[in-house]
Amino acid sequence: MKYFNFDNNEFENDYSLSSLLERGISDSNETINFDNYLVPEEIQRIITPERSERTEGNIIFKPYFETTQIVVGQQKRGRKVASEKKYTKNKRHLPTDEDNILTKIQVHFLKFLIYFLNDCLFDYYKKNKICFKKFAHKVTSKVSSNHFNKMKNSTIYEILTETPLSKKYKDNKNTNIELADDLNQIDWFHKLFGLKFMELFYVYYNERKQLQKIFLFDREILLSNDTKSYYFLLEKNKKENRNIIEITENNYPLKHLDKDELAQKIRAYS
Repeated sequence: MKYFNFDNNEFENDYSLSSLLERGISDSNETINFDNYLVPEEIQRIITPERSERTEGNIIFKPYFETTQIVVGQQKRGRKVASEKKYTKNKRHLPTDEDNILTKIQVHFLKFLIYFLNDCLFDYYKKNKICFKKFAHKVTSKVSSNHFNKMKNSTIYEILTETPLSKKYKDNKNTNIELADDLNQIDWFHKLFGLKFMELFYVYYNERKQLQKIFLFDREILLSNDTKSYYFLLEKNKKENRNIIEITENNYPLKHLDKDELAQKIRAYS
């Protein structure tokens, strides 16, 4: 029986430990017949019998610490360990973010628009049966750049006839279109519908003061309690006042309006 020589760190017949491991790692086709060798425990701890391959009575051992070759660009199989996972922190969407503030302003103004038009209808006809319906929230809350710019350059008539109604109105989805078309035949309403979005928004803004009545084409329109101007938006969101005012001034071109020309059409009173 041949033994491993610890003094020389080698097997007889020049089967050194380093040679043995090198052959194992490189999967050499050379085989070693261990039938005549007594392998010490120190070597057995390095070798993994479970990974052995038997070829014609000979056993080829592969070391336990055999490395796995990784090809660049090839995805490793198996479950990823925590260190390999990529964690991304989603930015928290805050109420003070600009898009949220713009949504609040636009939703509030378009609600004001509908109630204001119904105040005009009541003043003209002296009855509440005729009225415009509220717009769909998913549209009024849309503040993408294209949609926002289009709306700012639209007339009241275009907004009424192009904005879908809320889903809660199931009987007639064309109520606003039909009513606007009928009223557009009346001179006073024709002038009203010809106002631009920004012209009415300027009245709604009213220098941030409370709005109680509007003088419009020789008619004085008293506003109902439901017709809430910009002042009430600030009252409702006091903690965000500074952001709301700043974002309004940056996105709505109030300073570029011809105030003198506008005053000939419409005037606001607190």
